Amino acid sequence: MEEDYHPAAVDFPMGVFTPEEIHALENVQFNSDFSTKTPPSPLFSQRTASADGIHEADVLTFVLDFKESSQGNTSDIFGNVTSDFDITDYGFNISDFDMVAQAILAEVDEDYFTELIGTVAGPVGQDLAIDFIIGDIGVAPVGITEYYYVQIGTGTSGPHSGGTLGVAGGSVVRSNGGNGPNFGIQTGDVVASVFTDAIQGLGGVGTQLSSGNLQSTTFAVSGTLSHEIGHTLSLSHINKAGSTQPTNGVSPIMGTGAIDLPNQDRVTDREFSLSGVDAQNGNAQRMHIQQLVDAVGLHDFDTDPGVTIVETDGSTDVTEGGVTDTYSIVLNAQPTSDVVITIDPGTQLTVDSTTITFTTENWDEAQVVTVTAVDDVVIEGLHNGTITHTVASADPDYDQFVVPDLMVTITDNDFVMPPGITVTESAGNTAVTEGGATDTYTIALNSQPTSDVTVTLNGAPQLNLNPVTLTFTDMNWNMAQEVTVTAFNDYLVEGAHNGTITHTVTSADNNYNNFVVPDITVAITDDDIAIPATIMVTTATDENDGTLNPNAGSGVSLREAILAANSNPNANTITFAAGLNGTPIVLSLAGNNDNVGLTGDLDITEDITITGNGINQTIIDADGIDRVFHLVNGATFNLDGVTVTGGSANNGGGIAVDSGDMIITGTQIQNNAASGTGGGVYLIFNGTLSITESTIANNSAGTTGGGVYTFGTFNIDRTTIHGNTSIIAGGGFYSFGSSASTISQSTISNNSSTRDGGGFYSQGSTISILNSTLTGNRADSDAGGASGTGGGIGTFSGSITLNNTIVGGNFVGSGTTSDDITSQHIQGTSSFNLIGDSGSAGGLMDGINGNIVGVNGE
Repeated sequence: MEEDYHPAAVDFPMGVFTPEEIHALENVQFNSDFSTKTPPSPLFSQRTASADGIHEADVLTFVLDFKESSQGNTSDIFGNVTSDFDITDYGFNISDFDMVAQAILAEVDEDYFTELIGTVAGPVGQDLAIDFIIGDIGVAPVGITEYYYVQIGTGTSGPHSGGTLGVAGGSVVRSNGGNGPNFGIQTGDVVASVFTDAIQGLGGVGTQLSSGNLQSTTFAVSGTLSHEIGHTLSLSHINKAGSTQPTNGVSPIMGTGAIDLPNQDRVTDREFSLSGVDAQNGNAQRMHIQQLVDAVGLHDFDTDPGVTIVETDGSTDVTEGGVTDTYSIVLNAQPTSDVVITIDPGTQLTVDSTTITFTTENWDEAQVVTVTAVDDVVIEGLHNGTITHTVASADPDYDQFVVPDLMVTITDNDFVMPPGITVTESAGNTAVTEGGATDTYTIALNSQPTSDVTVTLNGAPQLNLNPVTLTFTDMNWNMAQEVTVTAFNDYLVEGAHNGTITHTVTSADNNYNNFVVPDITVAITDDDIAIPATIMVTTATDENDGTLNPNAGSGVSLREAILAANSNPNANTITFAAGLNGTPIVLSLAGNNDNVGLTGDLDITEDITITGNGINQTIIDADGIDRVFHLVNGATFNLDGVTVTGGSANNGGGIAVDSGDMIITGTQIQNNAASGTGGGVYLIFNGTLSITESTIANNSAGTTGGGVYTFGTFNIDRTTIHGNTSIIAGGGFYSFGSSASTISQSTISNNSSTRDGGGFYSQGSTISILNSTLTGNRADSDAGGASGTGGGIGTFSGSITLNNTIVGGNFVGSGTTSDDITSQHIQGTSSFNLIGDSGSAGGLMDGINGNIVGVNGE
């Protein structure tokens, strides 16, 4: 691109000019802006120019043109006519090149340069660079190869960017017999031409030179001590003020120098001298100074392609949540195409614009960028952010131009908070209504923990909370987490009352582990009315509206009635509307093993009597989601006139009695299953079981007690236990450790076990069987695997007394092998019994105590 060269405000004559002409200048000042009467040539001008001061980056430039003596007057590449004059006019001779600079500066009075230098208003340490541009402007002789040595550099490194002066650069080769290239001299370039009659005479030059196509001039100029080098202006160095003279005969090095202005009171011609003696320059007399073009001028490095960033007040400083700052961006020279600068503020900062575009029109208009700190919550103290810039353009001088990063100082507004937990109640309090309005509150930590903090919530028994566990990390510690509070919709008539939420805190961070969080007191509005002694079920739908209001939901469900009765410390009776007769009540609220009856099986926790309308009218079907009834809490449960079916559980597929008194009357318990024990009914030792005038039929157990399993006191009267199965023992009934228990006036028939005791099996129990019948039962029913015995009765231990009881027609295996009693535990006091098979009579003898044993017994 073009450089702005600014000559002194005077018309220089062709050829030699005098100091008086320089002294005649008035108001001599220089800067980067100038105007001319007519458009100047790109680099040089002989026309009048005016300016108003030297800019910081201005460089004093000398331009010398050398030519062979055989060349005539020519026009240079910029149209300036050249003429001959002899170098000896300036006292130049072959032994002393030091006079070159003196000859130049003698024509331009040193006081002029002193005045010029003194006008520089740069910062402390600013250098005024001195460029000597040496160039051939003429046409090379026919048949001669011309080599150009180009030195680029202006201060620190690289062309046009303040690079170290005097470093050898590239080259250009003119083909044999052709015109010299229109060599584009740019800021900081130093060009010399070499005319040689014998290419092979250049010492150190490679074979590529002999082809007339030189790729590197390092050998041809800087690395060769040949007399042919005398065809160049042999400059050893351009000295900085005070430097020593170079050694005679060193390799010629084209270079420039710099003057540290603040350390110089004045600049003399000797401080700008071209120094050194080249003893090899035997052909120096052949060289002539053709013309001193425009004598002295200025060129401005600011016109080189580049991007300038100016920080407001010399730095960029921002505060989180507070003070912002600005900086400006501008191009140094006019581009040939749009220049787009993309700004990336990183994660610590934001900018008001991430893209800035400079055009050929606005390139020199500074654009301001506003910088804001990201107001995070991280405690960082005073820290830094970095803004990077990416340049893209169709102008190759600007595309991918490297712009230095901008470092921004950020003042933090975050500070260390002491450990703590903040609980915030909505509206300042927490209030809920049973079956109605909920409320919320939030929890957050006051400071960042070193490890996860877990807060566990507990609102029992009055409140339900969601969630019940909150976890805070070092990332979300200050983000409030919400808890929803719901009143437990019981059936207790409590009026307005309170619930309490407690919090337990655990963490590996000792500052938070076991941190005490205040309890929350929740105001609860009751929706309950007094529970009547008798509650009528009006819907077969399994629902829980939390109320006995028959107009709520589908009506009063069996589950709602039981929940209400459970909430009443007084005994309640539950009946069924006649309109439900024949319609099964199918449980549908799948359970989660709670023992309060909200879901799953119907838990009985208080004294309740359920009176159905008959086994064919009131049918309660668990539909396989759980067992049907579960008696806990030591309550007394009377079940009358219903069918219990479809139950499925580990123990007690139809009914399980964990504690309390279970009284079953006129009820049918059928088609229930247990994966463990007690397919129909299960009794544990903390309870008692009474079954009267009922049927236990077609139930199954995965281990023992297909129909009934007892581990406690029981009384079975006028009941049929029929068609039940078990895998191990007690297809119809299994008694374990029961004492003082009786079976009377009952029938145990057609039950089976794959092992022992198809009808009844006892282990460690004391039982009396009176006026009952055990028939059609089968042990070892699968006739495979482990064998079994006791088709009718089998025992492992304990005591069984039979009176007025028939045990006959029972079998072992899958065939017709009779096996009525296989036991050594039948009491000898047993009397008046009929035992069908004398071979399996449990030790009873025909005719003893009125017992009839065997087919032929009398």
